[in-house]
Amino acid sequence: MTVKNELVVWNPKSEIPLKLLELEKYEWNETGFSITLCADERLIRFSFNFVMSFQSTNEQMMLRFRDSYGELRDKKFSNYVWSLFKVKNSDYIKWFNEQHLNRYETIASNVEHYLFVTEDEILEVINDHPPTIHIEKKR
Repeated sequence: MTVKNELVVWNPKSEIPLKLLELEKYEWNETGFSITLCADERLIRFSFNFVMSFQSTNEQMMLRFRDSYGELRDKKFSNYVWSLFKVKNSDYIKWFNEQHLNRYETIASNVEHYLFVTEDEILEVINDHPPTIHIEKKR
């Protein structure tokens, strides 16, 4: 049975702490889209050269997500908190394709739905290329 909007833990680099990360900032400009998270005096920047779509939602408004996140925690991990996920069988990707008259349906198998969970915000990005990740000490 296919699970819609299935959360899958995404751990792209072992240096990223296994905890809920804080949102430092996100920005979209002529060089692309980036999300900077903070943990343990380190800044972790996820940079996309191009992004197909992104959205930001206050965590308090995402009740259905909080249920899914809680289920994942209860089923797979004890004392589980984590900030990075991919979403399988994503309604967001489906919505994006529909908004573009299914023009991107042929590349849909390459499109990923990235989910960044922070204390107050949930950022979602869909793109056909993974971000580059830079980790540096906070100044």
